[in-house]
Order: sequence, then structure tokens, then C-alpha cells
Amino acid sequence: MRILVSVLICLATVVFFKKNLIFTVLGYSSAAVIAFIGLLFREYVIFPENYLLRRTKRKYEALDFNEGQNLPDKKIFFGLSVPFKIEYLHIIASYLLDNDDLHGAYRVYKRIESFSLFDSEKARLNIIKAQLFCLAGNIKGAELILSKMDISHYPEIKTSFLVSSSLLAESKGNLEEASDLLSEALKGSEDKVDTVVINNLGRLKYMRGNDLEAMRYYEKALFSAGDKVKKRSKSIAFQNLIDLYVRNGELEKASRTFEEFKTEFSNGGIYDKVRFFSYQMVYGRQIRNRSLILDSIAAVLTDVIPSLPKKNQLIMLVSTLKAVYDLSPITPMLTINSLLITMPDVHDNLTQLLTLLYAVRQKWGEISMLPFEDLFVLNKELFNILTRLAGSNLIEPFRQIYGELCSFFRDSIDSIDRKVLSLGEPFVYERWQWENNRLFAARFSQERMNQAEWPRYFAKVVDHMEDLIQELDDNDAVLLSIEAKLNLVDEVLATIGHESGSSIHNKLIEKSRKYLAEADNQITDIGNHVSFCSSYIRISFYAMALGECSLCSKHYNCFLETRVSVNQFSHWVRQYFAEVERYVLSCIDNSGD
Repeated sequence: MRILVSVLICLATVVFFKKNLIFTVLGYSSAAVIAFIGLLFREYVIFPENYLLRRTKRKYEALDFNEGQNLPDKKIFFGLSVPFKIEYLHIIASYLLDNDDLHGAYRVYKRIESFSLFDSEKARLNIIKAQLFCLAGNIKGAELILSKMDISHYPEIKTSFLVSSSLLAESKGNLEEASDLLSEALKGSEDKVDTVVINNLGRLKYMRGNDLEAMRYYEKALFSAGDKVKKRSKSIAFQNLIDLYVRNGELEKASRTFEEFKTEFSNGGIYDKVRFFSYQMVYGRQIRNRSLILDSIAAVLTDVIPSLPKKNQLIMLVSTLKAVYDLSPITPMLTINSLLITMPDVHDNLTQLLTLLYAVRQKWGEISMLPFEDLFVLNKELFNILTRLAGSNLIEPFRQIYGELCSFFRDSIDSIDRKVLSLGEPFVYERWQWENNRLFAARFSQERMNQAEWPRYFAKVVDHMEDLIQELDDNDAVLLSIEAKLNLVDEVLATIGHESGSSIHNKLIEKSRKYLAEADNQITDIGNHVSFCSSYIRISFYAMALGECSLCSKHYNCFLETRVSVNQFSHWVRQYFAEVERYVLSCIDNSGD
């Protein structure tokens, strides 16, 4: 290309200057200089747009997503060519998609569609759209796009096609097919494939119980690409590899890899520190190293949070509060002073928990001003923590916040309705999330209604959730369907309990049994995978609440077979597991086995 362009410019220059002898000499001389420059340097000397594209791509590859959110709107420069604009938009959309901003990426891809595209460009765009649809939960939409594609004419996009097809298979619960497709994508092009793809193949091997293969891919994802790997991808690779070492009892390797993670990330930029110290809490909990957890909390409070933008400060504060809460057993009539001598570790944890709660109380006005989407998530976390405190004497300083949280959820139904209506067709997963939030918020309307109205109202909300579950099943969104069914059971049992009562009450309990059985069947069809660890514990707990001993024991044993430590999970999962374990043992004793 460079040679061809240089020759054309030479000819044009000679023709333009060929008037007389002097101009002829000037023409040939200038043509020679231009040709030399064209051959010596890259094509962006002649095409400045290419240089601009390269700079833009490097900029977004090096940019942390959180920093990118503070950038001005990315506008296309006036007067530049259509191919440049398309490539520029692809760079921005890829950046947004890599950082889970599906709405932003979808808007950019819709803009790309507005241009007149060649068939090869349409094929490239459709592959990326299929990937976005999978991530958004629109499995049927992704399947329709990929099924219509013939990539035999476009070998350069075969790898991308296989990656999107793998994501589709995983979304439908076909983990073996997803793994095979990614393996095929790596054949012959492993050095060109993104680290995220290699890491995902390791994750799929891990989910299917192939630990040695998973380690091989995690190590390759981490060490083969060196400094060229994006920090987010490298952080995930570090965490996956350490978790796998811990699971297999290779604690020395885990410790060594953790130290490498620490060296590279703990002294880096602010978002490197966020990634490292957030994971250090998880790692400390897995290996039961309390000092690691406390060091992480101290670093987050003193070094990380003050350096974050205001909104991120508030989110990180509540996240840290949740991490401390996961370490703090709370029982009725708990007092700090009584624990100072009897349980000093618990005393320290609770002291830190209360310190963070007072910090939240101090920032409560600022937290309340967050956008509704962020506020709902944070308030839900705070509500769960304060609900546990409500049974002890530690709630008193925070009782007003607790009351305001209840009012917030009670008044949030209209905002949730507006949010659901604003979501576009591809965003099935997000719509399910907000429908589930509506189900959670519905329980706070109980005190406004009389005893006869409330069951009918709640039954209607459950019926609406059932329609969405049916949509997920029709859409072949298997993993999402399992999660939706378990959440429906959770909300029913949390709201009305499991004892028999009115006809509406009994009908809701039977629906819980039905969806619990369906989730059990779907997971059984897919097979025993470590990705279902929390689902195993949840099904066991709900089966226990409904008195189904065999189902409870089945999923309790499934969890044990994964060899994953329960200590790496949140407080509520560990609490569920402890209750399930006692129940299963009592079932065994009663059966005489």
C-alpha cells in the first residue's frame, strides 16, 4: 500500500510540474522525496487519519474505564472520511463493551449501522452485536444473528465469530460446546487472540472441573502477554489463578502469585489499588488470614477512598462496609464491651463495622443524592446489614436511617416502572434485575394495606415475575432463568414464610416448590460445576425451609463435591450453609443412616 501510494504521488507531482526544464527537475526531485518518505515511514504520514486512529486506540487501551467516564463526549471530527468515523466508533464501542457499559456500546453500534456498510463491515458489526446481545441476555436475538451469518468469505473474522458463538453457548448452559468453540478460536492464532479470550477458556475449563487445563490457560493469560495486557484483564487473571491454587490446596503457589499481584497493583494507580485491595479481602477470607483482611480495609479507608471521585467514594464506602459485615457475627443483645475479653477478634470487627456505619451516617445526605440506579443497589446492601443489626442493641444510632430505607423502597415502585420502560429490547438481563428489585420492594407496601389486600397484591407481583421467567425460558436464557427462579423463591419465603395459611398463601408456596424443582432440573441437566456453588447452597436452604430433605441433601453434597471453601462467600451464604449442614445431619440421624 505504501509503495502504491508513493508511486501515484510521484506521477501526480511529475505531471503537475512538467512545464519546462526547471519545473521538471523540481517535479522529479519532489516526487523522489515524497516517495522516499512514503517508503521510509508508515502510511499515516500520507494519511493523517490513520495516525489519529492509532493514537485514539492506544489512548482507550491505556485508559481505565472509571477515568474514561470523566472525559468529555467523544465527538467525530468534522470533515473526516466515513471509514475513519466507522473505525473511530468501533474503538469507542469496543472500549465501552469491554468495560460492561452495554447501553453506551449499543448506542454507538446503532450509529455505526446508520452508515452504508460493505458486506464485510456488516458481518463484523453483526458478530459484535451478537456478543452484546448475549451479555444483555437477549439469547434468541444473538442466536438469530449468528445463525444467518456465512463467514466463509471473511476468514479474518472467523476468530471473532467463534468467540461470540462460545458466549452464546455458555449463556444457554452448554459449557462443553462453549469450551470447544473457544479452543477452536485459539488454534493457529493463539498469539493474536485477546488475553480475555484465553482467560475465559481457563474459566470454562475450571467450571467443568478441569483444574489442570484451567491453570495452564490462566498462567498463559497472565504471563504470556506481559505489560501489553490491559490492567483489568490482568487483575482478573491473577485472581482466577490464585483462587484455583487455593481450591487445590497449593497454598505456596497461591501465596507467591498473590505477592506478584501485590507488587504490580498495590503501588499502582488508584484503580489498580481498588482491584488489589478488594481482592485481598476475598483472599484473606479464603485462607482465613484476618490480618490480610484488616490491612485491606485500612488501606481502602486511608489510601483508596479519599483519592476516588465523589460518587465512587460513596460506593466504595458501602462496599467496604459490606466486607466488614461479612466478618462480623451479629446476635441479639450483642454488646461491644462484653466481647472485649471473650471474643477479641469479633470485638475488633464490630468496632470497625460501627465506625463505618457512623461514616455512612455522616455521608447519608450525599448518598441519598446518587442516581436512582446506584442508590437502589447501595440502599439494598445497607438494608440487609441494618436488618441484622435490628435484632441487637447496636441498631439505635442508625434507626432513623433504617426507617428512611424502608420508606425509600416503599416509594421506589414508580421509579422502577419507569426504569423498566426505558430499557431497550436487547436488555433482557437488566429488565429481569429491575423486575426482581420490584419484587423486593413490594414487601414494603404491606404496612399500607389491610390484611386481605396484601396477599392479593403480592400474588399479582409474583404473577408478573412468572411472566418474565417464562420469557427467559422461551429465550433459552438458561443461566438467567435459574437465577430468576431462585430469586422468586427467595422473595416468597422471605415475605410470607413457608407455613401454610390462606389459599393465596398456599398457592405461593406451591409455586415456590415448582420453581425450585425446575431450577434443580436445569442445573442437573447442565451438570455439577463450580459456577453453581452459591446456587447449590441456596437451593439447599430453600428446600430446607420447605421441608424437602432429599433435595436439600442432594445440593448440599453437590456443593461439597466442588471442593470450594465456603469461607470465600459472603456472610449470608456462609450462614445458609451452616443451617443447611445442621439440617442435613439431622435428616441423616432421623433416617437412621
